[in-house]
Amino acid sequence: MRIPVTFCLLIWIAALAVTPAEARSCGREATHLLRTSRDLVKVWEQDPDTVEWGNFASSVRVSPAAWFRTADDFTLTTDDHIVAIEWWGRKRSSSTIDSVRVTIFENEPDTRYPVPGDTVVYQEHITAFTEVEINSTPPHHDSHYTADLPVPFVPEAGETYWLCVQPIIQDQQFWWMATVEDDYWGAEATFTSDFFGVYDWITVSEQSMVVDYMEMAFILWADDCTVVEGTTWGAIKAMYR
Repeated sequence: MRIPVTFCLLIWIAALAVTPAEARSCGREATHLLRTSRDLVKVWEQDPDTVEWGNFASSVRVSPAAWFRTADDFTLTTDDHIVAIEWWGRKRSSSTIDSVRVTIFENEPDTRYPVPGDTVVYQEHITAFTEVEINSTPPHHDSHYTADLPVPFVPEAGETYWLCVQPIIQDQQFWWMATVEDDYWGAEATFTSDFFGVYDWITVSEQSMVVDYMEMAFILWADDCTVVEGTTWGAIKAMYR
């Protein structure tokens, strides 16, 4: 069967338009994937401790200006695009989250323990997310958050990274919820803050008078799709020989 040259050229152009990075995510934008139940694969899970309700500060306060950063480590076995995340946290009932800063750091093996490195491998601001209250202890309430990443994060398989989730709040603070002991993995969560004058990463237990050890609750979702990568004009021609 002879295939018109024009038709083959159209296929070739379409294939060239898909870069390897786009191929990994099927060329789809991460648009409210969780909220529309698109096909996702859970690639990392640390569930919240809804018995002890432990938490630690992680936010950007607008007024008076201050920042608090808590980060926890993770390692993925594949390089699939991370397109959505879940996390849990506490804030005052009267406060409103303007947006959420998601930062991922490289790993830095410290002489005492691993900490986030100086290199930021990913940072985006999330403006659209869901917030569902799961517990209320006035004047605070605890909520479950889900959000799509504006730009997918592409990990390197086998590498360790550190995730930091910081809601932006006008005049209050946000506390990221701890995970259950069964989901502990890797190193203890770490902390820095200009408010406390702590500019080098230390463990949460070092910063806190009451915490012996803590890791944070979060879930990472990858796009469940596969596109043939490395498509070439020769490969397309071979389809019609």
